[in-house]
Amino acid sequence: MRLYTMDKRIPQTAGILRATIEAQLNRGNDPESMEFGPWNLAGMYELKTDTVSINNTVATINLIHTGEHANWTKSERLAHVNAQSGGMQFSESSLICGIKSQITTLAKQFSTVQTVRISINNEFISEE
Repeated sequence: MRLYTMDKRIPQTAGILRATIEAQLNRGNDPESMEFGPWNLAGMYELKTDTVSINNTVATINLIHTGEHANWTKSERLAHVNAQSGGMQFSESSLICGIKSQITTLAKQFSTVQTVRISINNEFISEE
């Protein structure tokens, strides 16, 4: 039997990136699990993945608020996060910066991603 090599390009796929983001969003926020890394700010903010795409090394990640928190105001969601934080107090801007950092760092671990665009409820919060 003879083996032949063939040049074949595998198209970029967002499926694995989406699954990784969803795993991050669903990670627990138990203060006792701090030894495993920082709290899941995006999960505490009640975000879920809407769409994820990768086009020409740009990952576009659209997150949405879901469930009972979907219709809350920003200040109500922030109060909810602060109530879960075990005494830490976040401002809206620090929370959004934390979410951007979490998701951007996660996405840039993929070699097919150089730039990350993140939106929450169709409002872009990041392009890095």
